[in-house]
Amino acid sequence: MARGKTITALVQSPNGGGPPVVSHDQPMPQIREPYEVLIRVSVVALNPTDYKMPDYHPVPNAVMGCDFMGTIVAAGPEVDSTCIGMRVCGPMHGSNPGNPNSGAFAEYLIQDRRLLVRVPDSWSDLEGAALGGVGWATVALAMEDSLQLTGTPSKPAPPRPNGTRVPVLVYGGATATGTMACQLLSSAGYDPIATCSPASSALVRKYGAVSTFPYSSPTCGETIRDATKGSIRVAIDCITTPESVKCCFTALGRAGARYASLEHAPDEWRTRKAVKMDMPMTYVVMGREVKLDGVYHRDADQSKFDLGARWALEVQTLVDEGRLKCHPAREVPVATGVNEPKSSIGLPETLEESTAEVPTTESSAAYSWINQGDAWRRKLGSMESFYLSLASPEGQPVHWMIGCSVTIKNHADAVDTEEALREAWKSIRRDFPCVGAVVDPPSREIVVREDADTEEWLQKSFRVHDGTTADELFSAFRSQFHITLHYLRDTNQLLLQSPHTLIDGRGMLYLYHALFTALSTQPGDGSQDYETTGSPNLSKPYDEWLGVSAVPSQKNLADAQSIFQRVLQQERPIRLPGVNFATTPQRPVHRDLEMTEEATSSIIGACKEKGVSVTSAWHAALALATQSAAGEEGTSYVQFTTIDLRRHFPSSFIPHKHSIGSLQTALPFTADLGKDSTFDALSQSLHKQYKTPFAFADNDFSYLAPYMAMSRQILESGGVPPSSTPSLSSMGVVDDYLQRRYGDWEISKFWVSSTMMTGDFQMYLWTFGGKMTFSVCYNEAFYGAEQADQIMASTRDEMVRGLTHVQPFFDKLIAFISPYIYLRWLPVAANKRFVHENSEAWRM
Repeated sequence: MARGKTITALVQSPNGGGPPVVSHDQPMPQIREPYEVLIRVSVVALNPTDYKMPDYHPVPNAVMGCDFMGTIVAAGPEVDSTCIGMRVCGPMHGSNPGNPNSGAFAEYLIQDRRLLVRVPDSWSDLEGAALGGVGWATVALAMEDSLQLTGTPSKPAPPRPNGTRVPVLVYGGATATGTMACQLLSSAGYDPIATCSPASSALVRKYGAVSTFPYSSPTCGETIRDATKGSIRVAIDCITTPESVKCCFTALGRAGARYASLEHAPDEWRTRKAVKMDMPMTYVVMGREVKLDGVYHRDADQSKFDLGARWALEVQTLVDEGRLKCHPAREVPVATGVNEPKSSIGLPETLEESTAEVPTTESSAAYSWINQGDAWRRKLGSMESFYLSLASPEGQPVHWMIGCSVTIKNHADAVDTEEALREAWKSIRRDFPCVGAVVDPPSREIVVREDADTEEWLQKSFRVHDGTTADELFSAFRSQFHITLHYLRDTNQLLLQSPHTLIDGRGMLYLYHALFTALSTQPGDGSQDYETTGSPNLSKPYDEWLGVSAVPSQKNLADAQSIFQRVLQQERPIRLPGVNFATTPQRPVHRDLEMTEEATSSIIGACKEKGVSVTSAWHAALALATQSAAGEEGTSYVQFTTIDLRRHFPSSFIPHKHSIGSLQTALPFTADLGKDSTFDALSQSLHKQYKTPFAFADNDFSYLAPYMAMSRQILESGGVPPSSTPSLSSMGVVDDYLQRRYGDWEISKFWVSSTMMTGDFQMYLWTFGGKMTFSVCYNEAFYGAEQADQIMASTRDEMVRGLTHVQPFFDKLIAFISPYIYLRWLPVAANKRFVHENSEAWRM
């Protein structure tokens, strides 16, 4: 195909600073070296260096960009001609003073074939750009050159004499370079120890980190050093701030420590002079002089090019074998700055950031927010609409009102806690307008008023109490259609209250995280007002995130009906005995049973050994405990368990930005105690159901619309039969979402519950601060405290017995020794060595 003499590219401004501009007259790059190839660019990726370079190293009219994905269209004489048409990705030196035409943000570019990675056919162009080349090249330089690590994916480092792998600290594990570092280090035989936010912990572990620590903790470095017994000798800092340098230097062991930073760390940031520091400069892998000023200058070095070429082969092998994946990517439109359609300007079709686009379906328009004068409004999603059907008139006792409590402590002097909370609550409403949303039952809409008076809203949504506790306030909940933050001065407790229509349990964790982040960063002078610009961050229902079709197919309808058949076709259901459903409801209450850290660690370790999730083991234990309470009359335990849908959303879903909403569903899982009568068989069966909960629908989420419509119809017609079979909701590892310390603010005593105004009996499960908690919510008219405590204790006992295979004589001792002694004694009795808590064990 004929190519013109000029191309379009994104370049630095004519004076070298300020916003970039689109140039239509850049010269077509030419192959001049035997190993070079000409590449037609399709997608490019954004890096922090792309916006730093014009300010720090201005090069007028230089082509910008460092990561790309494209197709080879021409090759030099030393390159195999079969590569023509090959999809490849790799690194470039954008904004390059030595070669201003060499950036990635252009229609065409030239690069050495030996530095490129072939992108598999199964990968999208977006994923190819997200892999790029700057990330893996930076990590390769840091590992081999800066930190002197000898292990590679093709020849991993040998274990230490005690059989464990050498640990490497990765500060900023959730960044694109951080996830790449975790993967390459793990493949090369090392154990990545990463810092990240609690909410990113699961993601970072998924990419290879063996453990994570919250970077926001003021004692993060000390905690890492203590947890690793001072054994870390090397660190990669993907952030490079005074705080990150201090954390890394504190975590590193005393002898022979090395530190690699992705940005220059001035000497005054150093807290230990003995640590050897280096800043890997990725551009050296091109083999040419890096003509930047000061500490960023590098001489041409053939050995660095050879390192880059070797690691390109290592990365290629990992990609081909499916052992390396790109960072989650999001597609964003090209910002051209010119008044032309994107398709006509000749730039690469897309830019890639950190996460993938939302699929467009028929349902998208149905849930769009509409600005009607002074308010934004949208229709309720299918799950939101179901929850509204459970609601009572405002001010009346209500079924399924959610409450979530924490106890707080501030370690700073002279802090007005009430005022600080009030200001933080105001500030997060600006970031998350749906915190101030109201459900309008007649129209079945969510409404966010733009002109709402702040003080009027605060009077309704921020309540201060004296002389009561969070438990007592929870039992006194009445129906409301907005979110409220309660502050209980006497007990230093916070209690979030909301209809499930607006938020679910996981959403509560993200809301608390936003609140405490605001508390820890507010200036303290009470001046929090600022102008909000751009479109508000308004919630979406899961229907839109999942692309649920507005017109379900016949299969969708059949899949929805099959869910109810699971419940209705039970022959001998297992239920808690002695419940009179005709009794008039009284107070909703909740009760907790907390385990010790040692017992929690033992259970999680045993689940990992058995290859089942903690949730599956707990579900099996609850089924056995319920059967025992029922006198073993039933054999079928089929009950609904909540499923968080966030993990199934497209990568354009940003958890901290989009999670405040009702984004869960519920499915009935089957435990057949007639067929799978042992704990192992039950937990394995349930584990398979938790791993693939939507297999019955072939993972087509469009069954959700008819499923929730049928549920609403049954509910509103009064056709829901009463059941005392306990339902389940696992919150997992709360620490993954909610830190225990935010600056001077400390959090403890977490719990979450829902009000029950029927004979329903629900059990929650979570860990927080290393302790596992069983929690039940019920109505006092149908169950007593002693019965609730017995169910929790029996579930705990079944779980421990099933996981540890304790000797028969130990079973007989359970009735005679206290839960505390029993749980403390468990590891000795079980004669096992257990690992520490690992949140992955909840989702194995």
